[in-house]
Amino acid sequence: MTHELYEVKSAEKLVLVVEDTELLRVYLESALTHHGYSVVCAATALEALAVMERCGDTVAMLIIDVGLPELDGVRLNEKISESRPGIPTLFITGNVGHPALVNCPASARVLPKPFGMEQLREALDIAFRST
Repeated sequence: MTHELYEVKSAEKLVLVVEDTELLRVYLESALTHHGYSVVCAATALEALAVMERCGDTVAMLIIDVGLPELDGVRLNEKISESRPGIPTLFITGNVGHPALVNCPASARVLPKPFGMEQLREALDIAFRST
């Protein structure tokens, strides 16, 4: 059985991907675009905050690497949530024991790296349905 992505209205399909590893960032952008999402990417937390300042009202979901260099992904999510409370968030991490995850919002999902397309699709589906 093929797992389908939860379909959202066109206006709700913009996903902000925040990932400092270029190869993974490009993979996520390609995979999400292939499944009908519009994607904007940021390599750092500061870039992500700038994106949210410019077009935060149109971002439907966040995919954030937990281990970002200057500001961890959980703290970035906290900052974004000040202006966009309840925005669906999927944290991705190569370290499921990362100390920042202790402060992870209960509504957020965590997807351990490495992951495949099926795991990504399932995590996105759950994150969108939980809002």
